[in-house]
Amino acid sequence: MRKIIQVLVLCLGLFCSSKSKAQQDVVSSNIYIQTCIDKTQCSSINSAGYLFYDESKQHIYLKVDFNKFKTGEDSVDYWLKDLTETYLMVKAPLASESFLGLSNNNHKTHKLAAQVFINGIWQTQNIDVTIFSAENSILAHNAFGTNYNKYKLNFSINIVPKDFKIHKKSQHLKKTIFLGVALGRVNLLTPALQSQLGEAYSH
Repeated sequence: MRKIIQVLVLCLGLFCSSKSKAQQDVVSSNIYIQTCIDKTQCSSINSAGYLFYDESKQHIYLKVDFNKFKTGEDSVDYWLKDLTETYLMVKAPLASESFLGLSNNNHKTHKLAAQVFINGIWQTQNIDVTIFSAENSILAHNAFGTNYNKYKLNFSINIVPKDFKIHKKSQHLKKTIFLGVALGRVNLLTPALQSQLGEAYSH
């Protein structure tokens, strides 16, 4: 019985360790958000985004947690109230070959048909995604696969509140909300991380 307990404890320890490592390995990206309320410019920047690349589906995903933009001051955060009740999800097809052929500090831009999800609603939006390489892309590819954290992504989307029925909430956001990703850090989407994307992964 003691040996069985020891084995169970060991297995549980390995499971928790691997789970913790998977969570720790996910790197965030800086997100800039800006809109206008009553002629007042409102903006914020925070490491509130997570970029993933799924090799099997050949898709990139962005998850943004609006709560992370909050400062804790109601007089500053009021305009975020209608957004913090939901996550923003973006998914777009991107072939793995798009990461090839980049030399040190070089870049390529791809036009993608993205799907944007917020407040329970999906909308299609064309975006320009620029891929940067921190080093020669040949070095990022080896027998073990592609090291996606050697790449950075730039792109932006525009959220029209009416399209996602956000304009009916308490702050009555009406102006277009600009959201930009600057040198976003790419995480390889493993099976253990798929649950973080929720509906976006299966949509």
